[in-house]
Amino acid sequence: MWITKLALDYLKPDSEDAKSKALTDSIMGIPAYAELIQSHQGKRINLEIVANGFMRKFSLTKPGASLCARAFVSSIKTADFLTPDGTLGAVSQRTVDNNLNDPPPPLLDDDKNPPLQGFTLILDPKKGRKIVIQAPPSVSESELKRIQAWLGFQLLVVPDGESSPATE
Repeated sequence: MWITKLALDYLKPDSEDAKSKALTDSIMGIPAYAELIQSHQGKRINLEIVANGFMRKFSLTKPGASLCARAFVSSIKTADFLTPDGTLGAVSQRTVDNNLNDPPPPLLDDDKNPPLQGFTLILDPKKGRKIVIQAPPSVSESELKRIQAWLGFQLLVVPDGESSPATE
């Protein structure tokens, strides 16, 4: 079974604070989230302002930015970073600083599965568009069908010649 130490700490904590620390580390490991948390501590979270920030910083459409903002708020609620009135509580500065430049935790293996390999498909070199996949070196035919179905569901497919709403 492939699972990160962080996921193990959350799913099967071995100390009283392991689960909450794993959740905090996960959220603070996302640079955009850590930046928002730093700048909004002690303030009420305004979903529209967060969405506007995502729109400007990442050149997203309004619906895409709104979705990201809702995901951010959901994440900080799950981690109990919000007070009942919607104010972002204090998150330790040490956690924020330590996690911004940390590499992702390594995957743990159980000797039954080969290590994962990285694969990159360049979609448009001029625009820097690519798909990066981390996967085992081989998959079965049934797994390939599941992957294809999953990609078809995950990616917004637009007709050739049209631009993606996320790039407008």
